[in-house]
Amino acid sequence: MTLAAASADATPPWLSYVSLGFAALALVTSGITLWQSYLAPMRLSVACGMLNFRVTPVHSGESRWFMADARIDLTFGNSGARPGVIDSIRLRVGYPGLPVSGAYELFSLAFEADPKATALYQGDRLRWIDESAIGEGAPFVLLPKEHQVKRLIFSERWDSPVIAKGMAFVLQVYSRQWREWKDYGMWEFSLSDDMWVSMANKGEGYGFLASGSPREEVYRQPDNLHDYTRPKSMLPESSSRPNTVRQDYPHANSRFWRWVLRK
Repeated sequence: MTLAAASADATPPWLSYVSLGFAALALVTSGITLWQSYLAPMRLSVACGMLNFRVTPVHSGESRWFMADARIDLTFGNSGARPGVIDSIRLRVGYPGLPVSGAYELFSLAFEADPKATALYQGDRLRWIDESAIGEGAPFVLLPKEHQVKRLIFSERWDSPVIAKGMAFVLQVYSRQWREWKDYGMWEFSLSDDMWVSMANKGEGYGFLASGSPREEVYRQPDNLHDYTRPKSMLPESSSRPNTVRQDYPHANSRFWRWVLRK
């Protein structure tokens, strides 16, 4: 028996299995990396801001109806490796307080608004739409690792005032990738009779945080905190004048700059 053959026989059999295991692990890791970097389809995430809800009374001749509008700031993100298409977006509005089980209606996406143009509106709905609308809102494409911020307006026409103690707004997104409506956010709140009357008769609006958002905490504890932090007497007036900050270049009309420009 040669020395090389003796060394081969002395190799533990489990060592080959360890090598095979490492090779398999490297192959799996490479496959996962390839999937996440180049092959993974769109993986959608949506960050939901405050929902601003308003009801506007409208009349034309003897006809009178109400336009319900929900304005939401949304951030759409794609953590996948391939582009994806958001085909449509809507709000599913449920009424859990009604005696009819499963009662709901759909608010269609009306338009995308320019956040810099206006907040919601100041009483004139038609002017608000004319000044703030910048597009239909959907469909749109999300590139890999991209996020888009949109202020979307969802609307529905009511022929009569809607009086409901509780409402549940659910954001639903449809994509050709999964071919069904998926839920991505919820706003649940209750409205008093006075709030409904102020919306239906005066066009007032209210804002509500999405479910899971941090709730308002006590702004100041105790309420008279500043009674303990304010000075005991009036602060003395300062005798020094504040320093002025100015540009450290000669003025354009100075003699120096006129001489430079002539050169």
